[in-house]
Amino acid sequence: MSVAEERLLSELKNIRKDHKFLYFARPLKQIPLNDSKHKNSKQKTIMSWICGFPGPSTELYKNSYFYLKLDFNERYPFYPPRVTFTRPVYHPNVYINNGVCLDVISHKWKASMNVMQIISAVQHLLEQPNSSSPANTTANNLYVKYKEKYKKKVRENILKEHSIFPWSEKNVWKDLI
Repeated sequence: MSVAEERLLSELKNIRKDHKFLYFARPLKQIPLNDSKHKNSKQKTIMSWICGFPGPSTELYKNSYFYLKLDFNERYPFYPPRVTFTRPVYHPNVYINNGVCLDVISHKWKASMNVMQIISAVQHLLEQPNSSSPANTTANNLYVKYKEKYKKKVRENILKEHSIFPWSEKNVWKDLI
């Protein structure tokens, strides 16, 4: 088993042990890692995760729930995973392909970071955009110059894409299955 796989298994055990209400993080496919029938898919199983978390506790993000896909590579934890939202997000630091532009998962990455810290950092980014490093310049311009228009667009996006809770995953998973 690689260093990345061992680390991710350890993180999965810790997440299960210290479960936070309304948060989840787990490998995308639930194939047992010791199942010889799925030996070739072992790496893919533990290396792609789905995560869910409530939006920030502000009026703007009221009743929102977000899903992330984390794609790890063999160099994890020394290199960060690729982090993408599963549904479109209107935000200055989210690319058109739903990728997240965040310093702690790029140039400020530390091997000590873990999955729950990534989720927490993304949750914080939703509430506090980094206008000096925009991924979506249109959203960034609204955020900087026209706050009310920005809030309206964010709220519309939330109502369309993220106004659900984890027990109602049907629409969120359709792109992943």
